[in-house]
Amino acid sequence: MRGLLHSEKDTYSMELILSNLKTQPIIVLILAVIIALIVFTIVKKLLKVVAVLSLVLCIYAGYMVYKGKTITLSRQQIEQYKADRMNLLKDISPSQVRGFLEKADRIKNVLSE
Repeated sequence: MRGLLHSEKDTYSMELILSNLKTQPIIVLILAVIIALIVFTIVKKLLKVVAVLSLVLCIYAGYMVYKGKTITLSRQQIEQYKADRMNLLKDISPSQVRGFLEKADRIKNVLSE
């Protein structure tokens, strides 16, 4: 419950931290650099994931061209696929959802051991 209830001590310590940040701009600069590095690292990793997925897609497209198959999707095909998936979701009962969640919990427990 401590996280939900704030005391005067918490408020005082927060004010103390803010006043220290105002009086010592070098700390703010260091924190800004650390945050910038964290953001840069996250963006860099996301770009790597996008690059790998693009490479896989290009390899797949090349394979399909090599095999002589076409890769054409019309807007109508995409809409039909979406409608089919929505109908599948509508047909799932709450007990099936609970079953999926229980299976996921069991898998999570096995992996965390």
